[in-house]
Amino acid sequence: HESYAKILNQLGLNYTASRQLDSAIIWYELLHEEDKLLHFTDYRLIYSSFRYLGANYSRMKKLLQSLQVFKNCVNYVKQNISHLNGDVELARAYNNVAVSYEVLGDTKTTLTYLDSALKDLKENLDKPNELEAHIYGNKGNAYKKLGFFDEAADYMLMQEDVYKKLPEAVVSYND
Repeated sequence: HESYAKILNQLGLNYTASRQLDSAIIWYELLHEEDKLLHFTDYRLIYSSFRYLGANYSRMKKLLQSLQVFKNCVNYVKQNISHLNGDVELARAYNNVAVSYEVLGDTKTTLTYLDSALKDLKENLDKPNELEAHIYGNKGNAYKKLGFFDEAADYMLMQEDVYKKLPEAVVSYND
């Protein structure tokens, strides 16, 4: 079954890379349907496919579908991955839901999910992480949108502090 999961995922990746997002979505959706039936054990592959699927929906401006995929990803991580020590998948999944709410204009819900992301990240890691910096930046942007400029500035400074603690090789400069 695992090779089948890898093939479906690779088809999704290939279509994503060639910007044929409708086709990529079909393969990722099929992968998730098959996972419900076959219960694939390559959890990281399935997790990754949720991230690509949600991003592809977002790129196509199908924002509610993107949000739902990212919420499904949170549930998937809780059921299959969150028991592994040192993982940041749940924090990253919460961050993706938060960003989806931000794009939809629900800044208060954005902050709730960002708080969940930070809480999970701090429970699972004992050192600075690039995701932590992204989350602080996202919180700063959310507070700025709400007109709380002092809080926004505080989170932007926290983001900068985390980046300063990371080795240059770790920083991807992508959000």
